[in-house]
Amino acid sequence: MARSKVAREAPSAWCAVELSILDLWAKQNQVPLWRLFVSSPASTCFYYSASLPILSPDKLKHILAMIKGLGIYRVKLKAKNIEQGIQALSLARKFLGPHAEIRVDANGAFDLEVALEFLEGAKDFSITAIEQPVDKYDLSSFKIITESGGTTTIADESMFATEEPVSLLDDGVCHGLNIRLSSSGGFLKSLSLARKVIDRDGILQLGGHVGETSILSAAARHLAAVVGHVKFLEGSASKYLLSFDISKQDISFGDKGYAPLLNSPGLGIEIVEQRLSQIARPIYL
Repeated sequence: MARSKVAREAPSAWCAVELSILDLWAKQNQVPLWRLFVSSPASTCFYYSASLPILSPDKLKHILAMIKGLGIYRVKLKAKNIEQGIQALSLARKFLGPHAEIRVDANGAFDLEVALEFLEGAKDFSITAIEQPVDKYDLSSFKIITESGGTTTIADESMFATEEPVSLLDDGVCHGLNIRLSSSGGFLKSLSLARKVIDRDGILQLGGHVGETSILSAAARHLAAVVGHVKFLEGSASKYLLSFDISKQDISFGDKGYAPLLNSPGLGIEIVEQRLSQIARPIYL
């Protein structure tokens, strides 16, 4: 059923429908969603990265100071070109110190030559990984970057340039995949893909969408509880990004990026309908 036309062409819509069913099923059985898949969680401690957009140097300094104040030392920076990317890396390393885990997401902005030049310049800042360094269809360049050994490589957009995302690992295009539930077509497809990544000893990243509500954040945390082995975890940042969330519970990460296992029935959140009505819009199919 997950291979239906709707699931392929509208993965976020399919994800929404599927999550509502899983939430209802788990609540009917009075268990947290993760308990539908495993008898005990693979992980109970979840530490999130702070994912930062492209910002002016002054704004980046301000946000980095906030992150340091929270005791978070896992960050992902966006890079649109060499100059801006290196400047952001320099500031992040200066604020967060030598032991911070710093990753870069180029969102396909580089070509092969620029990506390799950027990684050469980034050596001084000891980045942990680079995500989607080249265009999603340029898999040959992506593979060259991976084989260069400059750093760990993570595929994001390139996952949707192939029929089977895990083939990127099999073909040596990258070291890991960034799985986001609504992009990947729901919880079950994401779970299946995550298990394939783990079986291949690949790097597993569970990504978040900027501005996502507690619904997707909670679902991703349940997925992390089922699979474990999550190297990079993103999301659960609603209180830092949204003027208000639609759930009664605040499940955002706190100090050091930590967030607990969700143990209440279903997704573990309650939707406040009044808040939902403020942002909901009718969709006509």
